[in-house]
Amino acid sequence: MSIGVDGQGLQKIYAENHDVGAISRAKNSDRLVLVTAARSPLKTEFTIVEPDGARTQHVVIPDGYSSGKEFDEATPPLISDDRTKIATLAASRTLPTELYSVEPTVKRLTTSQLPEFEKIKWAKYQEVTFPGPDHTTLHGVLIYREGLDLSKKHPAFLSNIYADSAKLAWGGWVENYAAQNLDMVVLCVDFRASWGYGGDFDSGYYRKMGLIDADEAVCAHNYLASLSFVRPDRIGIWGWSYGGYLTCMTLLTKPGVFDTGVAVAPVTDWKSYNEWYTRRRLGLAKDDPKIFEKTSPITYAAGLKDNLLLVHGILDDNVLFQDTARLIQRLIDNGKYFDEMTYPRDDHSISKETSRPHVFATILRYLNNHLNRKS
Repeated sequence: MSIGVDGQGLQKIYAENHDVGAISRAKNSDRLVLVTAARSPLKTEFTIVEPDGARTQHVVIPDGYSSGKEFDEATPPLISDDRTKIATLAASRTLPTELYSVEPTVKRLTTSQLPEFEKIKWAKYQEVTFPGPDHTTLHGVLIYREGLDLSKKHPAFLSNIYADSAKLAWGGWVENYAAQNLDMVVLCVDFRASWGYGGDFDSGYYRKMGLIDADEAVCAHNYLASLSFVRPDRIGIWGWSYGGYLTCMTLLTKPGVFDTGVAVAPVTDWKSYNEWYTRRRLGLAKDDPKIFEKTSPITYAAGLKDNLLLVHGILDDNVLFQDTARLIQRLIDNGKYFDEMTYPRDDHSISKETSRPHVFATILRYLNNHLNRKS
């Protein structure tokens, strides 16, 4: 919106049926640089709005993120003070983050990977949509090996479940490894609270955490099960932090839907978590203790029927290890059997030199051993 110096004449500058992930301008300039999701909620591009209203769109990576990717938004570009140059970090699912020029010309400026990187064989990454709960449409990325025998049925899993986890930015090697080396079908989904879908979807798990998005996980499962080349009884799910929480909520409140789950560093009781985060999503426990009980995996521990691996760093100072310990005890009290892996020297990121490869190998070994088991 624009407004006159007298406070009058409010006018729309940019109003389209897609989200704006970031906005910036050069020093002493009314030229606006927007990071938009006009082509797809999984991609970004730059939309330049001139003072006279003229627009120019720059796509740095056609099948990726033309901007940097933040936790729940996009990163604005770098703009020179004289307004003649714009640069950005950009990436895709098959290309780690590099530096690019946007103006005066779109051009890659850095090559950070070793020559061996070019030898990697990449799976097929396909944008998909499918029906979600409450009349929504869910967006995701389906990943499978080029040349996979589609006349046969293969195990599948939802990977790294979280808001914005389907965005076409660099996401590491786990999904590609599972597709290329294990012949598994992988689905990444933009769950509730992802940006790119409007405000109602972005804030759509208010007082519904672990409930509405567990319904979305079931919708994602049903989509995978509908594919002719996916084995419907061998579908798994895994996530980290909130994704670990959502994995627990999904397995415990929707028993029998997924075959196997891995929950890394899961919140199991929101009363134990940071109030600044929780109060904006659930309110305060003193005002409505029932919603905290309703959104806690501990409440539903008796529902476990599927294979579950719990993973946690004992030195975690974000989601405390006590959350996993409490769920473990409740599962034991209910006579439930599960698996556990702890990292004695690691915090929430489980990122020490020996721990990082170990934890991802542990996740994939567990999923592969159960979903690819002979029966």
